[in-house]
Amino acid sequence: MVKVVIYSHCFAPSVGGVETSVEALARGLTRWKGVHGSPEFEIVVVTNTTAGEFDDHALPFPVVRNPSLLELLGLVCRAHVLHLAGPALLPLLLAKIFRKPTVVEHHGYQAICLNGALLHEPDRAVCPGHFQAGRLGECFR
Repeated sequence: MVKVVIYSHCFAPSVGGVETSVEALARGLTRWKGVHGSPEFEIVVVTNTTAGEFDDHALPFPVVRNPSLLELLGLVCRAHVLHLAGPALLPLLLAKIFRKPTVVEHHGYQAICLNGALLHEPDRAVCPGHFQAGRLGECFR
C-alpha cells in the first residue's frame, strides 16, 4: 500500500478551489482498489485549517490539523509520496531532507507572476510576461 500525505494550507470547512481539488484527490485515491480488491493508497490530509464545526470523521481518510513540527516530521518520514497543494516550504524542505518523492501542485500563476493573478495593473489586461522578461518594475507597479 502506498502511503500518501497530501499537504494543503487550506481545507474544509474552508471553501474554494484548492480545498475542493484536495478533497476530490484524497477521495479518489482512497477508493482506488488494487488487483485483489484491497486499497491501493493510504491517504492522510494535513492542513493548517481548523475544523470548527466540520466533522472530519465523515471523510474516508484521516485529517491532521495544525500539526506540530514533530508531527509533520513523522508524517513526512512515514510517507512514500508527499503531495503539496500549492507551495509549502516547510513540508517541501522536509521532503528534500528525507528524500521523499514530492509533487507540487500549483493553483495560481505564482511561478510566472509575482501576484499570482497574471493580470497587469492598472489596466487589468492579461500580463504580457513582464516577470519572465525581467521587467520587475512593471510587476511592482
